[in-house]
This record gives sequence, C-alpha cells and structure tokens, in this order.
Amino acid sequence: MLLQPYYDGLIVRFPDPQDVKLILDLIGNIPPESHMYVLGSRPFSFIVSGLMQWHEDDKSSSDPSWFGHMLGTA
Repeated sequence: MLLQPYYDGLIVRFPDPQDVKLILDLIGNIPPESHMYVLGSRPFSFIVSGLMQWHEDDKSSSDPSWFGHMLGTA
C-alpha cells in the first residue's frame, strides 16, 4: 500500500500495464488471489488487497457496518 495523506476526491481504477510493473518493482510478487487498485492519478498511490467492496450508507459512523463488525461500531 502506498497512500497520500489527503485526496481531493477519490478515483479508484485498475492499474494499466505500466502501473502493474511499477507496483511489482516496488513490492515484489503478490499472492495470486490479490487485486491491485490505483488511487487517483498523480502522485502515484496504490493498494494491493482482497476484492474491493463498497456500499452507499446514510447512517452515522457509530452504526453497525454493512460489511460486518468493525471496531467502534455497535
């Protein structure tokens, strides 16, 4: 994971071949079940993780998570 401290909006995309090469040069091989995501455009930021999920939510930050138990939720 390589992240910036702040993003003015957030764009998540799949890496192009040049991005994949840069990510692999930085972190080496990744497990075959991993997924790569690039955040924004520049400066370069990326995440190597499991499958990304999202869900629109109108509740407060202290309500139970749609994704399951998270610290700080009921």
